[in-house]
Amino acid sequence: MKKTAFFTLSTLRKITICILLIVLSLSILTSCKGKDSPTPPDLNRGFTCNADINYGDLSATAEIKRTGAGVWDLKFTSPKNLKDISLSYSEGDVKVGYKGFSFSISESALPIKAIASSIIGAIDNAATQSGIDVKSSGDDFIINGKTDVGNYILTINPEDDTVISVSIPDIDLLVTFDSFTFN
Repeated sequence: MKKTAFFTLSTLRKITICILLIVLSLSILTSCKGKDSPTPPDLNRGFTCNADINYGDLSATAEIKRTGAGVWDLKFTSPKNLKDISLSYSEGDVKVGYKGFSFSISESALPIKAIASSIIGAIDNAATQSGIDVKSSGDDFIINGKTDVGNYILTINPEDDTVISVSIPDIDLLVTFDSFTFN
């Protein structure tokens, strides 16, 4: 009886080709990873800036100061009928001031679509870095998130983490910032 060799030249070629195909497939699969999303900027710190606010048909400007999460000061500088109105947010209360007169109310008593509360809500939400999506778009970072008012879009300068703009399309609000400096 004649013994046949298990590993013939033909069998060795087939095994070698299969191993090469497996290695090649694994290397292709491990090298295909999606584009990483950029690191979210650190917005959980104080800053000051000027804001150009467009809310429906209303155009206004304001000086804004954030000293911490939920602690904000906003003072309207235009138009004439809003000029010198100030809003100070702290610990769930809002102090409204105008030319020496002031009163405090609970933040929850404000309309949900209040301009200042909408701006504050979007930036404070993005600062938590929870439930946000960060993407690169040209030279900027775009942060998408959601608050009680609706979806927002924050545009950030990635070089210094300054906020360029915040948009809340659901309420027709667009705010652009300048003279933005971190404290």
